Amino acid sequence: MALDKSEVLAKKMLPELEQKIIAYKDSKLLLNGALGYSMLRPYIQIAERTKHEFSIVSRGEDDTDIYLVLADTKEVNIPDIHLHEEQKEVEKKEKRSLLDKIKEILN
Repeated sequence: MALDKSEVLAKKMLPELEQKIIAYKDSKLLLNGALGYSMLRPYIQIAERTKHEFSIVSRGEDDTDIYLVLADTKEVNIPDIHLHEEQKEVEKKEKRSLLDKIKEILN
């Protein structure tokens, strides 16, 4: 599984990440060192709490969109490695306008 920079900074995927870490015990959490320690701290805390192996990876060039990877030692056949917000989150954001609510009441 992987998260891009905006997803890591938003910290909305922490519960899902913890579930994946628990499910894939032999995996390793890789964090992009281009982000400061304070921004990576919530992810490090999950790894420490679950006693899970992690590394902060630093490269000379900042040429990737990926800032967090949960890599397993075995092949995992998952078509989409990107962790996404659950549909419930998206539905909450879709609010009806006042006009739509009035139309519903009148009908």
